[in-house]
Amino acid sequence: MEFKKIFEVIEDAIFNIDSGMWEDMRNSSHAIFSRQDFQSLWVSTSVSKINQGLVPILDNAVEKNILVDLQDVFQRFLFDTSTILMTGYDLKCLSIEMPKVDFGDAVDGVSDAIFYRHVKPAFLWKLQYRFGVGVEKRLRRGLAVFDELLEKIISAKKEDIKSYDTKGEVTDVLTYYGDDAEEFRPEMDFSQWEAET
Repeated sequence: MEFKKIFEVIEDAIFNIDSGMWEDMRNSSHAIFSRQDFQSLWVSTSVSKINQGLVPILDNAVEKNILVDLQDVFQRFLFDTSTILMTGYDLKCLSIEMPKVDFGDAVDGVSDAIFYRHVKPAFLWKLQYRFGVGVEKRLRRGLAVFDELLEKIISAKKEDIKSYDTKGEVTDVLTYYGDDAEEFRPEMDFSQWEAET
């Protein structure tokens, strides 16, 4: 039970569930990742981000003879491609302007808190969580950023679905799960995701 409390921030994700639920989620994940339309999205997204994001940044660095933090560049590439594949939404983090990425800071804050929950005594991190100090404060901020971003994405997805006219084409994971892995339905119910955000 302590393990589940440490990882409470990811709730009932595939990493935090047992037996039957894990099997169901694993099968569902396998179903979406093996779909041809998802794989096409994966390839086109990666190629597009390389050609329109990564290459221009590196060309600009060579042209202006400036240093580039490759870890930051590839993290931005990962954020953009992951959000497109999962939600159909492009964060547009990977650009020559290198905009501030609140989502990246949020991920760092949440992952730091999860790590520290493993090494700190439970009473200490629970106390920090209760008072909102230390890494637990960063955890709270990170979760607030996630909630805000997810609310924005889900609202945009609802609007997309209202104007969606092609039957059967499900590419990103959010659309797939919203569609219960069956045929595409414009009356898709997002109330479960809204409740979680």
